[in-house]
Amino acid sequence: MQPAFCIPSAAKMPMLDYRHTTPATVTVRLVFLARLREAFGRSEESLTVTGSPPTVGAVLALLRARDGVWARELGVGRAFRVAVNHAVAAEHSTVRDADEVALLPPVTGG
Repeated sequence: MQPAFCIPSAAKMPMLDYRHTTPATVTVRLVFLARLREAFGRSEESLTVTGSPPTVGAVLALLRARDGVWARELGVGRAFRVAVNHAVAAEHSTVRDADEVALLPPVTGG
């Protein structure tokens, strides 16, 4: 009797080598809100990001590398959030071509 399913041996399965994967390049739309819009002197811009895969952390690293007000406002200990396509995102979150990446200070209400 034949088994209902068969798992092929590793010798027959193709192996994918991700070490030589070309990093993806995407262009995202940055949106700066409230305090950050005032500090950066603009409300939005486009930014090209490269990575495997491109992440929110890569976006922040590119902006911090501009130094000056960028490094100061986005530095360690500064309060701000990042949203990708209107959903709060972490530094490891992937960004895709044409995504909206918003940087905003925390908001309180009452």
